[in-house]
Amino acid sequence: MSYSILLVVERPDLQIPENEKKWDDCRNKIINISTKYTNLQALGENVLLLTMQNSLKNIRDAVNCLDGMDYKYALFDTEILWHEVSKDS
Repeated sequence: MSYSILLVVERPDLQIPENEKKWDDCRNKIINISTKYTNLQALGENVLLLTMQNSLKNIRDAVNCLDGMDYKYALFDTEILWHEVSKDS
């Protein structure tokens, strides 16, 4: 059985200067980690899809890159299938 985690980082109040830096750092780390692991995809600037395989190292690294940012996650116990939507739908 293959498990996946959809991880969404909450955008902080960017009017606070230290939050803006923290947000930029987190987004850069997400981009970097998504190129490091083949079982981790950045679906947006604050959304990660992690496929759990034989190791939890990618999950550990993903959570570490959040650096205290608030996040939500969903755990899926079935393979996620993506469907393209046409403009005619």
